Amino acid sequence: MFGWFETKPKILSLQEQAQLLPVQIEVEGFGYATWQQGNNLLSTLEQAGFPVRHSCKKGNCGACIAEVLDGKIAYLHFVGFESNKQEVLLCAAIPLSNVKLRLGAKTVKR
Repeated sequence: MFGWFETKPKILSLQEQAQLLPVQIEVEGFGYATWQQGNNLLSTLEQAGFPVRHSCKKGNCGACIAEVLDGKIAYLHFVGFESNKQEVLLCAAIPLSNVKLRLGAKTVKR
């Protein structure tokens, strides 16, 4: 688990994932979406109509990187892209609590 002030996120087991409840995702400057089990953060934001750029959808390229301003997240699997502790790859992450994100200039589709 991870908050903006802690260490990198852990990888959740399938049992841990099954216990998660829907939570709110706030994207600074864009609005809100509700995360549901079975989705990662990227798919949640895409379904809500947010203009999120992506490429590999596997956690390797960094195209979908975002800054975590508040809340806790976890990864679904190992990611090969190196990021700092405040960043998350949306394609490989799920929220553990309500989360506030900031999309970087390179992450927003124009």
